[in-house]
Amino acid sequence: MVALTRLSLQNPSIILADEPTGALDNLNRQLVLTSLREMANAGKIVIVATHDDVVKDYVDEQVNILDFK
Repeated sequence: MVALTRLSLQNPSIILADEPTGALDNLNRQLVLTSLREMANAGKIVIVATHDDVVKDYVDEQVNILDFK
């Protein structure tokens, strides 16, 4: 949650999130994903690396690295 607050204050144009929901309960996972979605809707570039299938419902595009063998 501190990282999300810091992002809001710094206002970057590109956000890299590595497993942002990895150790979160469902409520906090929802909060993080909603925040990242809002940032993307505001014109930010949001790149997320994850194993969490729930994240797929929040993205505009997916790239599966296993497709690049």
